[in-house]
Amino acid sequence: MLDDPGIYKKNYLTNVIARIDFVSPLTDLNSGLPSEISKTALINFPIAEPQKVLRKELQIAPKELKQREKEYMQWTFHGKDREKKLEISPTAILVEYTGYVSYEKMRDQFIEVLQAFFSIYKDVVCSRIGLRYINNIALENESDPLDWEDLLNEKLLSALAFYPDNQFLARSFHNLELNFGEYNLRYQFGIINPDYPAVIKQKSFILDMDAYYRGNLDHNNIGENLDEYHDRIQEIFEMSITPKMKELLNE
Repeated sequence: MLDDPGIYKKNYLTNVIARIDFVSPLTDLNSGLPSEISKTALINFPIAEPQKVLRKELQIAPKELKQREKEYMQWTFHGKDREKKLEISPTAILVEYTGYVSYEKMRDQFIEVLQAFFSIYKDVVCSRIGLRYINNIALENESDPLDWEDLLNEKLLSALAFYPDNQFLARSFHNLELNFGEYNLRYQFGIINPDYPAVIKQKSFILDMDAYYRGNLDHNNIGENLDEYHDRIQEIFEMSITPKMKELLNE
C-alpha cells in the first residue's frame, strides 16, 4: 500500500481515515469535552478548534415525515501543520490524515485518544468501525490520459475498452463490494475526471479502499480490527498495481 516508508519511497495518498461511530449520540459532549480527553488529543493534535455543527434529523410523525436541524458540538483538533485532524462529536470519533507518514503512527495516535475516551465513557457502544485509504495517482506531462496498462492491473481497466472510440470518454468509475464475513470492503476505482462533463484530459486514477464493520463492537478490539483492515487493504493495493508502478513509487 502507499503508506509505510519501508515499502515505497513515495505515495499518491490524498486522505487516510480511521473512524468509529456510536450506537446512540453521546449528548454529554455538547456541554464539554473532559479535560483528560482534551489533554491526550493535544499531544499529537495541538491546534484545538471546537465548533458548533448543524445536523439534519428525520422525524417520523403521524401522516408525515419532518426534517429538522439540530445543533451539536464538534471538538476538532489539528496537527501543527494541519496535515491531520481529530474530530470528536456526540456520534463519532475520527482521524483524517492528508499528510500521511505510516499506518503505525496513525493507529497509535488514534488508539491513544480512544483509550482516554473509553476510560471515561465506559458504556458507549460502537456501531461501526472503518479504515479508508484514498489514492489519487495523478501524472503530469502524459500524452494519453487513458493509458494505464503499464501501471495498473488490466482487470481494473476493462471498462475503458468497451466503447470503440474512447476519445469521447468523460468518466469511468466503478464500485466493488467485498464481504469477508467479519467485515466488508468497498473498493471504488477509476477515472473521476476533474473536468467532467468534458472529456478526459488529465491523467488521474483513483484507488479508494474502505474496510468497515457494522454492528455492536467491543471497543477493546478496535486496534485488532484496524490491523486486519490495513492488511487487507494493502493486499488489494498490491493486486492493483504492476511492477512498473512499484518502480515509479521507488524513484
